[in-house]
Amino acid sequence: MKIVLFSNTSWSLFNFRKNLIKSLVEKGYNVTLISSKDKYIQELEKISVNIKILDFETRGVNLFKELFLISNIINLYKEIKPDLIFHFTIKPVIYGSIVSRFMNISTVNNITGLGRVFEKKNIFRFLIILLYKFSQKKVKNIFFQNINDQKFFLEKKIIHISKTTILPGSGVDLNFYNTNYYPAENETINFLFASRLIIQKGLNEFLDAAKFFKLEFPNVNFLVCGKGEKEGKNILIEKLYEFNQKKIIQYLGFNNSNELKKIIIKSHCVVLPTFYNEGTPKILLEAMSLKRPIITSNISGCIDLVQNNKNGYLCKIKDSLDLINNLKKFLLLKHSSKINFGLYSRQIVEKKYDEKIVINEYLNQINNL
Repeated sequence: MKIVLFSNTSWSLFNFRKNLIKSLVEKGYNVTLISSKDKYIQELEKISVNIKILDFETRGVNLFKELFLISNIINLYKEIKPDLIFHFTIKPVIYGSIVSRFMNISTVNNITGLGRVFEKKNIFRFLIILLYKFSQKKVKNIFFQNINDQKFFLEKKIIHISKTTILPGSGVDLNFYNTNYYPAENETINFLFASRLIIQKGLNEFLDAAKFFKLEFPNVNFLVCGKGEKEGKNILIEKLYEFNQKKIIQYLGFNNSNELKKIIIKSHCVVLPTFYNEGTPKILLEAMSLKRPIITSNISGCIDLVQNNKNGYLCKIKDSLDLINNLKKFLLLKHSSKINFGLYSRQIVEKKYDEKIVINEYLNQINNL
C-alpha cells in the first residue's frame, strides 16, 4: 500500500510524526512525505522514506500562487499514485483534499488546531469555512486534537460526526521524554516559554511577567526558546531582544528536540499563556512527560492538560497580571510540592497522551480500508 503524509514543513513531520512514519515503514508500507524544504529533510531521509519537495507559502493568499500550488499537488498525486493520504495543516488539508476528492484517493485529515484564521469573524474566515465544506465532503475521517475543534466543524456542517475521531494531540514519546531529575531546592527557579515567537502564543504576557519578577524576585530566571516570524518590523521580537540584552529574560534561540529536552529538564515549570486556537500543544505534553509542572491558558486544547493545584495552574488569556499571580503561586509552593506536581503531570500523559495511542488510531484507519 502506498501512503502519503503531506504537511506544510518537514520540521512538523519530523517533530510531530517521526515515530508514526517509522511505524508505517516498519509495517512494510510504501511511505512518501510531501512538505516544503527545510533542514529537517535530512533527518527524515534517515527513516528510509520517499520525500517530495513542494515549495509554497504557508499563509500566502495570492490567487495565482495558490492555483499553481494546486496544480503541483495534482502532478505529485498523479506521479505517486497513493492509496491513502494523511493531510496535516490548513493548506494541505484543504487543497490536498480537493485534489484527492477528484482523483478518488482515500483521505484522512488531521486538524492540528484551527489557527489564526478563525480568530476574527471576517470574509476570509467565511471563505475558509466554505473551502473546508467543499474539500472535506469525501474524506474517510478527520482527526481532531480537542473536542471544541470537532464541535466547530460539526456546527458548521463541514463533516458528519461519524467521520470524526478525537486524538490526544500528536501524543508524546514517553520513553524519550522521561527523567527522574528535578532541580535542587536551592537552585534559581527557571520558568520556560518554548513556542513560536508570536503574540498569539502569549509571549507578550510572559515578557511582562519577566519584567515584573526581575524587580520583585531577582532570583528567578525566565527562559525563552523558539523562532520568530519574519514579517517586516516585528515589535514583539524587538522587545524580546531588548529584554534579552537587559538580562530580563534569556533567549536561547530555536532548538531541536534533544536540545529542548535538556532545557526543559533544567527548568522548574513550563509556561504557555497562549490564546492561539491550539490543538493540543506539543511542548506541554513534552514538559509533562518530563515530570514538569505547567502553567497555561484556560482555553480549548490546554484546559484538559491541567488539574489546578495538582500539576499546574490555568491562567486567563491576555492577562499579564493573572499570569504573574499564578507564577507567584508556583514560587510559594514547597519544593516537594513542585516535584509532586511534576509527577502528576507524568501520570496524566501516561494515561491519556501516549504516542502509541495516536499511532494505533492511524493504523486502524489504514486497516479499515
